[in-house]
Amino acid sequence: MSTSTSAAAQKFEGDINKYKVDKLKQLSAALGLTVTGSNGKKTPVKDDFLGAIKERVFKSSKNVLEADPRFAGLYEGKKRQPGRSKTSADKAAEDILEQSKPAPVISGALAKLQKMGVTADPKGQIRPLNSAASKKPAGASFSSPLTSDVEEDGKEEVVPSASDHEDDPDSQGEQETTAKHTEVIKRIVLLKVINAADPNAAVNETFVHGVNITKTTTTSGAIRHELDLREVVPIALANPNMSPVKNDRSGKISRPGFSEPNSKMVIGKIRDFVDDPQQESNAEESNEVDEEYRRTATRMNTLTVNEDEQNGFFSCGVFYEPTSNSSSRPGGSQVVPPPTSLTGAGSDRPKDIANNRHAVSAQSKPTPGPHTAQYHLFLRLLVRHEKTLTLVKNNTGADALANYRIFDPFLQLFAEFGTKSGYLVPHDYAGNDLLESNLPNWQDHLNTTFTQEHIILAAGLK
Repeated sequence: MSTSTSAAAQKFEGDINKYKVDKLKQLSAALGLTVTGSNGKKTPVKDDFLGAIKERVFKSSKNVLEADPRFAGLYEGKKRQPGRSKTSADKAAEDILEQSKPAPVISGALAKLQKMGVTADPKGQIRPLNSAASKKPAGASFSSPLTSDVEEDGKEEVVPSASDHEDDPDSQGEQETTAKHTEVIKRIVLLKVINAADPNAAVNETFVHGVNITKTTTTSGAIRHELDLREVVPIALANPNMSPVKNDRSGKISRPGFSEPNSKMVIGKIRDFVDDPQQESNAEESNEVDEEYRRTATRMNTLTVNEDEQNGFFSCGVFYEPTSNSSSRPGGSQVVPPPTSLTGAGSDRPKDIANNRHAVSAQSKPTPGPHTAQYHLFLRLLVRHEKTLTLVKNNTGADALANYRIFDPFLQLFAEFGTKSGYLVPHDYAGNDLLESNLPNWQDHLNTTFTQEHIILAAGLK
């Protein structure tokens, strides 16, 4: 039997991505392909063979070759096994199945949003945050979570990110077609705030000037405009016509969700956008914020906007979810509870008494406790221990062990006030009966920090 006859009768099966170059050459010959080098190379490499073979086997001649016993085994290898990564063929089959499904019915607040011509972001392709593809160095800018580019004819084209193809061998060499050019422009944005609890309620609208719009252009010419809601929402809420929303500090702001047409995603409460953010008291903790948390926050707050070319501005919409006690009132006004009144009777709660006697801001920085007799007495009364400790003479190892057994239980009494760097008396500490009866001005020592040396001095051991 001749060599050519033997090659013609050879059967091919399995995943061709695992074939070596020699076997790919045999398969190319059996398919009658002439493979040439790409990118100026005279000799074709593995990728050149794979590209030509996949075009013939899985696209142009699939129906014919699938029935040929010599090549049928190649298609059996494309059937997905548990734990096996999807290939482009698998994804294409899923896309066809998804397109055959009826369009979901849009209702409620999102229907009103669509009627007004405000964007509703399409389903995005989001990888798990613990994926190696999501790791970025500190200071790196993060791309938008949305993966749809708007083409010139108004249709939406899904553009996967580079990380979506890391595990897919069929996508190698295709990522260059999705390369993006990004620039930032400043434009006017019309922000529409829709009451999610009552879709029939009036929509609050306001213009925000000088908003940073990220304009992304792919190599195919598709353009997408995006903004950061963390920049736009605080400015919009400062507008006087947003007062009913702004006054509902516990209300929530949501954006259209990623997965379903009617879904919404909460991005924060009103107070998160209106009140000044609390400064980090510990610089090291601020620097240790998980990078994936930053990435998630960027994904949540990035929203695609629509351009109104005729009027020269962009528009987008968010949802306002009133608190339970404000949603039933016109304009979302919130019921403010009456202030605590202290009668002086024994029924007054100790915490209310402490808060009214000594109002300390929750955002004020704690001060170190002084090394004074009064402060040491305050620390003893804080743990309900009126007297100082008495140790034995420290002459032998047995004496040292006995002294440790005396001091350690006293030290453990302060465990509830422990922090990462020492001890803290909270600004809202309610006090106890010993402090009330023995130290009238004990509230002056709230919101202070102390160390183990303070505890040793309070125990009377120095």
